[in-house]
Amino acid sequence: MTPMFASGATTIMLVLAGMLLFTFLLQRPLKKQMAAQNELRASVAEGNRVLLTSQIFGTVTHVGDEQLIVEIAPGVEVTAMKQALVRIVTPQDEEFEFADPEDTVAEASTTVVEKTTPVGEAPTTAAEPVEAPVADQNLPGDSARPN
Repeated sequence: MTPMFASGATTIMLVLAGMLLFTFLLQRPLKKQMAAQNELRASVAEGNRVLLTSQIFGTVTHVGDEQLIVEIAPGVEVTAMKQALVRIVTPQDEEFEFADPEDTVAEASTTVVEKTTPVGEAPTTAAEPVEAPVADQNLPGDSARPN
């Protein structure tokens, strides 16, 4: 063997060892992250507040094998893949508080007061007159319009 051949083989061996080490160091964190995501998808349950990859918060109403139904507003539900789940949100993560829709309806129904005028009677308050714009007046923003 010549010294030139020995140094070339050593260089190749060092490059291969470096690539193997790099691959191992890169794959290990990815495997941990994948395992954590799989655990999260398996642990999601109805009633959990979740964050989706679209950055939308919602409440899980139904859980399937591959999909979730998430309520993003009262009465508004979307179907999402479990892969779209970023995390289960804790109350500390929430910036805003949300009222239960039943509580909101109950409060609204108790505070609504309707004043009616009996048939044949005029209203007790007079309506204020409203001035309509005249056709030949220039309105704000109409500077380009001819008179």
